[in-house]
Formats: sequence, C-alpha cells, structure tokens
Amino acid sequence: MQLVDDRGKAITEEVEVCFQAGTRSDCAPSRGARIELPPELVSVRVEGADHGPVSATRQNLRKEPNGDLLLAIPRKALLQVAGSSENNLTVSLYSQDDPSFRTPSFRGEVRGGSALKVPSGVYLVSLAASGRAPDLQLLTAKPGGSERLVYRPHSGWSLVVRCRAEKEGTPVQGAQVDVGAMEGFSSGPQKERQVSGKSGLALFSGIPHLLASAAVAHPRFVSHREEGISASPGTFAFREAQLEEGGRLRAAVTVEGKPVAGVDCRVLEYDANPRGPAPEPKALFQGTTDGAGICRSGKIAPGSYTLRLAMSGRRSFLDRTVVMISGEETTAVVSLAAMRIHGSVRRGPQAAPSYVVTFSDQNESKQNATRRDAQAEATTNEEGEFETLLWSPGDYYAGVQTPEGTPAGFKRLRLENAEERVDFFLEEHDVAGVVLDDRDRPVAGASVFLAWNRYHRLARTDEKGSFSFPLTEDGRGTVRTLKAGYLEPPLVEVEAHAEVHPPPLVVRLKRTGLFSGRLLSSAGPAAGASLISYRLEPGGRAIPLGITTGNSEGHFELAAVDGAPTRIFVTGAGCPLTSFDLMSSADEVVLHCAELPASLELRFADAQRKPVAGKDVFMRKDGVVIPNEVVAMHLAGLHLPTATDAGGRLFLAGLAPGDYDVYLAEATNPDLIAGGLPNGFLTAASLAPLTTTELEVTLETGR
Repeated sequence: MQLVDDRGKAITEEVEVCFQAGTRSDCAPSRGARIELPPELVSVRVEGADHGPVSATRQNLRKEPNGDLLLAIPRKALLQVAGSSENNLTVSLYSQDDPSFRTPSFRGEVRGGSALKVPSGVYLVSLAASGRAPDLQLLTAKPGGSERLVYRPHSGWSLVVRCRAEKEGTPVQGAQVDVGAMEGFSSGPQKERQVSGKSGLALFSGIPHLLASAAVAHPRFVSHREEGISASPGTFAFREAQLEEGGRLRAAVTVEGKPVAGVDCRVLEYDANPRGPAPEPKALFQGTTDGAGICRSGKIAPGSYTLRLAMSGRRSFLDRTVVMISGEETTAVVSLAAMRIHGSVRRGPQAAPSYVVTFSDQNESKQNATRRDAQAEATTNEEGEFETLLWSPGDYYAGVQTPEGTPAGFKRLRLENAEERVDFFLEEHDVAGVVLDDRDRPVAGASVFLAWNRYHRLARTDEKGSFSFPLTEDGRGTVRTLKAGYLEPPLVEVEAHAEVHPPPLVVRLKRTGLFSGRLLSSAGPAAGASLISYRLEPGGRAIPLGITTGNSEGHFELAAVDGAPTRIFVTGAGCPLTSFDLMSSADEVVLHCAELPASLELRFADAQRKPVAGKDVFMRKDGVVIPNEVVAMHLAGLHLPTATDAGGRLFLAGLAPGDYDVYLAEATNPDLIAGGLPNGFLTAASLAPLTTTELEVTLETGR
C-alpha cells in the first residue's frame, strides 16, 4: 500500500499506521516505504504530525493500474487562535454532522495567540477556558491551509441548536433561532437570536439563564420550540430541532348552498389530556372567509385539530374535526344550515329565569369540556324562555344550569329541522343544603357531588356555604362533599318521589391541619407556583391531601395533617422541584425554594444501543420518593415531555440539587420504593447546582 497526500504526492514524513487484522490491532511507524498489508486486514488508520488522521476499510482502498493499493492522507491545517494570551484554551473539533457533539474528533490545547495543527475538514469548534463558557465557532480547515479564529471569553454556558427537516433529514439553513429564559429562571438579557447556517447549526456562546428555551422559525416549516435547556457552567448543551413541514387547511363554507363571506374561521388545539376542566384552546389560525367562502390557514403541524366556524356576533358556532397532514393541504367543505332552537325552562309550575341552556355536538365532544366549549348557549328570560342557533343537524347534548352554574338537567337529542323546540321541566323540589365547619361557619368553595340515578353532577358552595341541585326526575342518590383542609364527611343518602321531598341538608366539615404561608424563590414571591401536599403513612406510603397555587405575593393555603408530618412538593414560577416535611402549625410558614436548579438528561437504549421511546420515570431524592404525578406536573410546567422521545432522551430539568435514584415507572411504584424494595431501579446521580448530568440507561429486554 502506498500513502499519498491530498495532492497525490507521496508522503515521506513519518506516520503511524495501525492495522486491524481479524481481532488483532497492531501499530507501527512508517516513512515513505511501501506498506505490506496483513492478509486478514479489516481496516487501517494512518496519522502523522502533518497528515491525517484517516481510517479506511480494505474495500475503500483505491487500486492502481499496477495493482498497488493507494490511500490518500490529507495534510493538516495550521490553526491560529487569537484573543487571549493569559489562559490555556482547550480546542475541541466536532464534525458538523456529529449526532450528539459529546466526543470530539480532535482535542488539543493552545495558549491564545499561538497555533496548532489540526485535521483538515469542516468543524464545529469549541474554544474553552477554565471557568468560562465555550466560545463556539464554525471552521473550514483546508488541507495544508492556515486558518485563524479569535477567542472571545463568555460566562455561563453555551448551546448548539441543529435545525433539521424532519421529512428529509437534511439541515435547514436560514432558520431564525431565539433563545431566552424560561419563566422564573432568567439571569441576564432576555433573548438572543442567531440564524442557522448551511449545516443547520445555530450557535449561542455564554447563556446566563438557569433554564432556557429556544424558539425556531422558518417560512418553510411549522414553528418549533425546545424547552428546559441547560448545561453545566463551562460546557455546552445540544438540541436538535426537527422541523415539520406541516400542512395547510382550506375551508370552503356555504350557507344554503351559497358561499358566504365574513365567517370567523379558527383552527384550535385542545389539550388532549387536561388536568381538571379543559383549558382555553390554543388558536393556531384565525381568519375569515373571503367572497368565495374560502379561508386558508398557514402551516400547522400534523395532527388532529378543531375547525371552528362562527357567524359574527353570535354565541353559537360549528366545530369540525380536521386532520392536518405534513406537506398536504386538507380541504374541509362545510355547509352551514341555520337551525332556530327555542324553548323554556320551568321549575314545577314556575318559570326559571337566568338559567343557562347549552347545546354540544356529540361528535365533537372535548375531554373535560366546560360550558365555554358548547356549540350554542342561551340564557332564559323572565318568562323562562330562551332562543339560540345551531348550524348543522345532528346529535346533541342539551344541558341546563342554574344561575349559580350548577348542572340542573341533561338530555340527548336529535335535532335536524330548521326550527326545533327544547323544553326542560325541573322538579319544584331539589337537593339543597348548606356546608358548615365545626364552628357552624359557612364553608365557601366546597365541592359537592350528587350521584343521582345514573348521572353525576358537581356544584360549588357560595359565600353562604349553600348549594342546590334541581331535579329532573324522582330517584335516589348520594351527596359527597370535599374541601381542601377538611376531612371528608360520610356520604349523605337522599331520595325524592311523589310522597317524599329531600329535606334541606346540613353538611358539617371538620378541619384537618392547614398550612397557611408564603413561598419564595430566589427572585422573590413564587407567584403561580404549584404546591402539592401528602400524608405519610406507616411504611412510607404517601396519600395525596391537596393542591394549590401561590398567589401574586406567593401566599398559599394547603391541606395538612394534624399532629404528624406533611410532605409538600413545590414546582414552577422559578422554583426547582423541592420537597419539605413539616408539622402543621397555626403560625404562617415561609418556604424557600432551592436557589439554583440542577438537571438530569437520560438517554434510554436497548441492548443493541437502539433508542427506546415512551418510557417515564419517577425519582427518590435524598430518601424522599417523588411520586409519578409530581414528576409529570413538574415537567408539564416546563413544557417538557414526560416520557422519552424518539431518540430515547428524557430531560429532567429544574430539579433541586441532591442525590437521586431513578426508577422506571412501569416496573414499580412509589409505595414499593418507599417500602424499601429495589424494583425498577435504573440509575443514580448526584446533581450539583447549575449542572446538567448526562447518563445513558440500558434497558434489559422486556423492561
């Protein structure tokens, strides 16, 4: 085998040649002479002071006409680093298409103002000085060439964002990347913007924030966000932004067969798994139909959404589910047909004024829907009458609520005519009562559940502690009452028929312990932070007690246990996930979140090193088990996925520093871990403030 440089000239300088032959590796120096190849050669690697390195398999060696094998070893380039003559700099080179930027292809040291020889190629360069954030730059080093970089010192940490087209897998040039602090974790200028180059890379040197997020925008793709980004000081983080081409929606709207202009046209995204009542949907597009009855959306990520059409000034609309497909335009042809719906609400012989009547399309129901999500709504007048419009024949849920918002009646209907009458007849009597505490004071805001025949209803007590459930039919039921900070009383059985009317109920609640206090983060009051309390059972089992949110001054009230420790977890609003074990007290408590966050990045792979997606975890910190639901709430608050992504990655950002054990949620549960069983253990890590610890987890087959 002959060695030549990138110009085809024979290499006369000494190089080291390493062979892999079978399972054996041998290295030896060589200078200008022909190199004899072992018969079992698998691969060869060659590097010298001025050439290489190059690795090649036997199949990749070029064969000359005379039968000799030829291997080209490019000359190295001279890299001069200017900018700092005081500190030694670590120079790390990474191929710009490196999948993780964790292991450099070259590493050397240089003092600012001096030079070193580096392999030729196209690189991401990290110039790192002790105690400083890496100065990230791009470099094209030509064989035998001379290049110059200027080192600029930065504090904090750095970030590499690669923008890649998800469909083609190719780098995206010209993407606008904005990096800023996540809420409550700011420390310095709010945003920095960079634009991705040919390699799809956007580089940020010296990020000051404790936790950051990146927003990526490009006219060819759907807007994209990466959340919960952090790295240890003096290092850099890497995120790959997979940009989706997205799809567009074309909605063609007619009324009585004719195109109609001016129809409000929105594409809404509902939370698929809301905690509690469905939150306000996110409007991904809003516009109006043109003269041809057409509205067209911008690019929207692939998925299922709600198309909402509404005539101006009316509290009625039509919803249709639409599915967006990447790279395609989805067409929705919608024919609106106005249907006048009217009727009355009566309680016994009397009109029921100020009652709210709603109509919801059975085919467009939303998870944990609220009154806001109904397709039409009307309020009864003094005569108990109402009128509204629906825009399509179909099957509907019709409901009626009291003026206080308590569900009073419900029916399923088929509505298909231009005019339909819907009446609600409520019994004159109801299930009503008052909720008092153990000092006979009214308890406002208590949740009262009525299970009546086959239906369930919910009411909340007013300032006088009162509640009322109008009845639509005779039957039997039970009343259950809940309020944070109070013990749950026994169920109350009630019945109603021609001879028996339910008497007014008096439900008495006995206070449990109650924490009243203030939560402070390192930046001040933790407004909007979530607090979750648990009762600790013998053996370590934790029973949920209550959940609350800190107000604008960080004040909160939270259920506690009398005479025994209560465990409290806090998260959000600049608070790393922190726990406290406290005894209940009549005095106001002041809780201080951990001042600085730590983060853990896990990468799950199987025995063949293939990424494993869809795995979620819970943790134990310094002996305190953090339940699954607390971990999920914490990550959701940071807009981070609660399970591993397609690359097997799980970012556990914003944690309080400490010693952690990590468990696979599907293989165990918090009660078993609290009881001392080792089931589901994955890994352990000691997390220091302002650091991101990266660990690889290998899952055994079947886990």
